Formats: sequence, structure tokens, C-alpha cells
Amino acid sequence: MRKDRLYIVFLVLSVVVYAAVEMAKPEPVDWSPDFTKSKFIPHSSKILYEELDAAFPYSQISENNSNLFDIAEDVNSDSRNWIFINSSFGFDEYETDVLLRAASAGDHVFLAGLTAGPLGDSLGLRYRFFYSFFDSASEKENLHLLFNDPGFNIENGWNLSIKGTFHFITSYDSARTKELGSFDGDYLNFVEIQWGDGKFLVNTTPYLFTNYYLRTPEYATYAYGALSHLPDRTTVWDNYYKDGKQAMATPMYAILNSDALKYAWFTAVISVFLFMLFRSKRRQRIIPVLKSPENSSIRFAETIGQLYQEQGSHKDILEKKILFFFDYIKTNLRLDTTEINEQFREDVAIRSGINKQEIIRLFDLLELVKNSQKVTDNKLKLLTDQIDQFYKNSQR
Repeated sequence: MRKDRLYIVFLVLSVVVYAAVEMAKPEPVDWSPDFTKSKFIPHSSKILYEELDAAFPYSQISENNSNLFDIAEDVNSDSRNWIFINSSFGFDEYETDVLLRAASAGDHVFLAGLTAGPLGDSLGLRYRFFYSFFDSASEKENLHLLFNDPGFNIENGWNLSIKGTFHFITSYDSARTKELGSFDGDYLNFVEIQWGDGKFLVNTTPYLFTNYYLRTPEYATYAYGALSHLPDRTTVWDNYYKDGKQAMATPMYAILNSDALKYAWFTAVISVFLFMLFRSKRRQRIIPVLKSPENSSIRFAETIGQLYQEQGSHKDILEKKILFFFDYIKTNLRLDTTEINEQFREDVAIRSGINKQEIIRLFDLLELVKNSQKVTDNKLKLLTDQIDQFYKNSQR
């Protein structure tokens, strides 16, 4: 018994000493691309967010913490500014449609980052990247960021080391687009795209809006100069489309997010496991044989199926299948099922990722079978197969 206590004391002291040594080490600089407002690391946007009140002094600043699906019905409200800052944006077709409709209604959308995918295609943007090792301009020591409007520039522009990698715009829709800034007048990095009553402001240098640059007043003027192209009105700061977005801030997340606490945690877990392993070998009790619980769910389902078959109540089964089908659409695709019309079918096709013609055929079959006075085995099986195929192919 005394030896057991010595083992425990030794393990506890080892964990405490190791944790203390790890915690005493200087924390390394986190250079990960983050772009959130919650961390004070080089590549987050905490400084910029805190200065938005100064950039838009007469406007309300709000935050977007959810997917664009959730604001789809709110795009026709009072015109706003949207500020998206991230290394890149991969909006899908539905999210792209939300942003395009918001801009058409008068919103101004500021995008600092590589804007590709469906949104980039809709805006007519094409990119290349500049990297000194492969670029013919590698003999230069610096690139200079400049606005096309001299009133926004500082003398000689903003120097950027060519050791970095930068994207620049190579083509765009000239009928809609106005050039706002570039690298040395050669590499276009900032454009304004007119879209309906609103516009998109696309900038390819998101890191110029992070703490690393904004801590220097000289470089802060570039970020504020770019944002000054937005009108002073209600502004929405995006918190959702970020590389550093935290999915869950649990105590375990806090432990695993710190190297010192993470190593201490794993050391403690392994130590306890080894202690229990060695102790169990010395004092192993007889383990009784337990019969595994019987799974009666299949038998229950078979019994219910036989009852329905004997009573011939295919109509009742059909109604329940239809009820579950619409509940799936409402819960998983977030659509209102009170009115089944052409727009509803089109929305189901878009959100499920299934061809529209297949969706139309499914709802036509559903309506036909539902209105039948008598539901035969073949009709019930056909509709069941079609609904199961929908569940299988749905992307959401």
C-alpha cells in the first residue's frame, strides 16, 4: 500500500514539474492565418475591428456570425456595407446568389482575399499569383502598393517585400469594373465592380488588414484608405467566413490549443493509464460473462410491417412517408413546406444538389399517388424508391 502511494506521488510530481517547465517557456509567435477579431496575433484582424467605429463614425457596426443562408430573406432591407476579410473565399452557388442579390438591392460588399469559385466567375475575375522566385520582376527588392486616386496615397506608396506571395487580377468585366489600386501600376490588386444598385470592392491583399501591418501607422493608412471607398452607413463585419474561426470554445479546446497544457494533459492521461494497467495486473478480479442485450428493434419493425400489410392500410403508410419527407426538407434544407409551388421545387433542387427535372418528377409522382383513392403495392414501392433515392443523393 505504501509503495502504491509512492508511485502516485511520483507521477503527480512528474506531471506538475513537466507542466511548469512547459508553461515557463516563452510562447512562440503564432503566424497562422486567422483574420478573426478575437485574437491578438500577427494575422488576425482585431485592431481593424476595434477601429471600425473611427472608420464609420456615424454608422452602426454589427456582426455576422452565421452562414449566408440565414440572411437570405433579409437582403432587401436597408442598404448596408459588408466587410469580408480572409485569405480566400469559397462561396457556393447559393451563397453567391445571396451576395449578388444583396448588391443588386444596394449593398456594398468589401472582399479582401482571393475571390474565386462561383462568385469570382459571376464577377468575371481571373487571377494569377506573384512570387519572386518564379516572376521576372524578382530583381526588385520591393513592390509598392498604390491607389489609382493620388489623394489616397502616401509618398512612394506602401512597400511590400517581394519575398511574399501576392495574388493580382489579370482580367475582369470592363463594362462593370473600375480599377482602384495596383502593385507598381503593373499588378492590379483592387477593383470596384458595379452590380445593380450596389457594388463589390475586391482587394487581393487581405494581410494588409491584419494586426501585423495595422500596428504601424504608415500601413494602417492603406487599410483605412481602402475601406474609405465604402459609404458611411450600417456596416456588417463578417465573423463566419474566417480561417481561424473557432467552432467550439470548450475547456478541452482551451487545453488542446495551448502546447504546454496539451503536453501536460497527455502526460497525465498516459500516466494514469499506466498506473491503472500495472495495478490491474496485480489485483484483477474475475470478470463475469454478461449476455449482450438483444436488439429487438428489427423484430419490432417486422411486427409493425405485418400489421400494416394484414390491414391493407397502404394509404396510412403513404401519408406517414410523405409527412417524414416534408419534415426532412424543412429540417435539413431549411425550406418552408406550407406552399408547394414552382419556386419551392426549384429551391429544393438548389439546396439538395439534385437535378431540377428529377425533383419535378418526384413531386409529380408524390402528388399523383397522394390523390389516389387506393394505394397499391406497386405505387407504394415506386414512391418509396424515389424518396429513398432523394435521401441518398441529397447533399445536405
